[in-house]
Amino acid sequence: MVSIEHLEVRYGKNKPAALSIQNLRFEGGERVAVIGSSGAGKSTLLRCLKGYVQPVQGKVEILGCNLFLAPRRQRNRVNRKIGLIYQQFHLAPRMTVWQNVLCGRLGAARPLPSLFGYFSPRDRRIAWEAICEVGLTDLAHQVAETLSGGEQQRVAVARALAQRPSLILADEPVSSLDPLRAAEVLQLLSEVQKHHENTLIMSLHQPRLAKAYAKRIIGLREGRVVFDGPPESLTESKMEGIYGGKNLILFDDHATTGSG
Repeated sequence: MVSIEHLEVRYGKNKPAALSIQNLRFEGGERVAVIGSSGAGKSTLLRCLKGYVQPVQGKVEILGCNLFLAPRRQRNRVNRKIGLIYQQFHLAPRMTVWQNVLCGRLGAARPLPSLFGYFSPRDRRIAWEAICEVGLTDLAHQVAETLSGGEQQRVAVARALAQRPSLILADEPVSSLDPLRAAEVLQLLSEVQKHHENTLIMSLHQPRLAKAYAKRIIGLREGRVVFDGPPESLTESKMEGIYGGKNLILFDDHATTGSG
């Protein structure tokens, strides 16, 4: 599904590597959380998987396509199978829920008709199914900027689902939410991943949320993988290796029990 080899990313010629990964693989159907301190490389990894960040060396292969060397048409085709959920939602604030979710179909729709707001019956059906799946049918015609943070993130999840993705990348999807809404969104993401059997890779700040909602945890420190294993293997000593012996709170008030 996803294969990374000898990857190195730098932000500036004389800067230390923001990401340095020798070998890392994600199989189809995995639910993975990436954790680490601020600046550890979590967002850089996800942006690299989306093709937004160009590495100085190495290979990123998704669905058999090298994201940086394959022909543009092939890369575009694979990119349409990668849904990205952002920390700050990235919705069109004055568009409705329905319109925002339809934007998830832009990569599959015919360019000229979609420019004028026309989508095929199939595109509209897929968008509506995504809205139903995240529980926003009653708010479908409400403007996005009037929604709560949790509701806006649900719209973002629905927009990603409308792409029919094989891979969903969630970059700090709950850091803007209160503990209750964070748990609801992570529960939703877990259920969506389980139902569609796609691959979910999410970066999270709170280790206990990672333990509750992921089946595999990747720990990054200074751009390198220092932990890779199931949640039950993430002991306090392993946490110290990830966070450099800082004052850690492994179990915090934001935690709840996630889906199986």
